[in-house]
Amino acid sequence: MKPSTRPCNARLLTLATAVGLLASTAAGQAEAAPTTLPQSASTSSTLALTPLCFAQPGACEASGPTSAVLRAPVCFADGHAFLRGDEGCSNSQRAYMVIYGEVISPAGEVLALRPLPDACDLGFCVDKKVATPPWEDSGDICCGIVGGTNVCTLPVNDECQIGEPVYCFEYTELDDGTVNCADS
Repeated sequence: MKPSTRPCNARLLTLATAVGLLASTAAGQAEAAPTTLPQSASTSSTLALTPLCFAQPGACEASGPTSAVLRAPVCFADGHAFLRGDEGCSNSQRAYMVIYGEVISPAGEVLALRPLPDACDLGFCVDKKVATPPWEDSGDICCGIVGGTNVCTLPVNDECQIGEPVYCFEYTELDDGTVNCADS
């Protein structure tokens, strides 16, 4: 099958019309009224932007589940994201959408965030009063169940070897390579 060469907005309009036709046919109507996208959606310059954290995972910093919502278009190149201005991105930059993040400089540099679930909310934490301190670090860890036991480790090259990525507000690495996340 040959890929479509029609502009993205035309493909979306065709998809919206097809969905309207299917919905009306399913409802038993003999003829479907054409479905169109709202003008603001069909001309929006941010409609088709890929989220930065999906396209460039290493460009986003792991954060807790209550990350600040930014929802802004950015220009990204060389590991840095900046708010996209009216003039758009330069040829050396690519446009993305940052859903979670913070503007960290007057020049509009953006710290893109990748919210993760709280390890404690998922039952992977130990009682801070019982477990051994120091509780010196916070960040993403990997937690899962191994042999019926909750196990957490640090990611290796940004990849989980055990379980799924979660966020821990206070953790310490143990001598055996596992991690204890504290429940305060």
